[in-house]
Amino acid sequence: MTTTTLPDDKLDIGGVVREMIAIVRRNPAPVLITSAVLSGLPSGVLAGLGFGPAADPARFMSGGFGLAILVMLAIGALGNAVLYRLLLADLAGGKLSLGEAFQEGLRIFLPVLGVSILVALAAAVGMVLLIVPGLIIITAWCVSTVVVAAEGTGVIEAIKRSAFLTRGNRWRIFALFILWAVASWLIQLITAVLGPLGAFVSSTVLAAFGVAGLVVLYDRLRIIRDGAVA
Repeated sequence: MTTTTLPDDKLDIGGVVREMIAIVRRNPAPVLITSAVLSGLPSGVLAGLGFGPAADPARFMSGGFGLAILVMLAIGALGNAVLYRLLLADLAGGKLSLGEAFQEGLRIFLPVLGVSILVALAAAVGMVLLIVPGLIIITAWCVSTVVVAAEGTGVIEAIKRSAFLTRGNRWRIFALFILWAVASWLIQLITAVLGPLGAFVSSTVLAAFGVAGLVVLYDRLRIIRDGAVA
């Protein structure tokens, strides 16, 4: 039986998925608590206020919904920053308490939020311009927020660094995102019957594994492009 191995410069999609699951299993309490408080709870509240998937589309045009989205974006960026520091420490062979990760997350919150907003706006414009440019931006800049947490760069430097790291593996990253989109859709479909509770559960799970996946993806791409030593 012949075993097929990938070239050293190619991303192992299966390896990313396995390590994503493993890193959450190594840190279940802090990852799930952070995800529940800073992602699951806001999503559950939003669904409870009538902004769930089955809501009247007219409700999404209200000023209240726009304000809620901005608040959720800020809270989500804080949650991501905390989890980035926690999981990056794990991959480096260290360990942070939830309190330590929260303190470090607060320190990088603003640049993480800035990158998140810039990437979201650029991707939205790209989607309007024939969809493909938006997908290219999402794929190329996908680890820019992790770069901020790992390398302490500014907003523009993080985006440039992400573009460098993803170069040569963007089709594989895109395939990974397709798998993630399908898995996310299935989880949301299954939990939708629970109403706001379902929104809480699905958002918690997707935030936990989504952030873990981005951290692992960044680490694998960094090794491919820079070598094993950071």
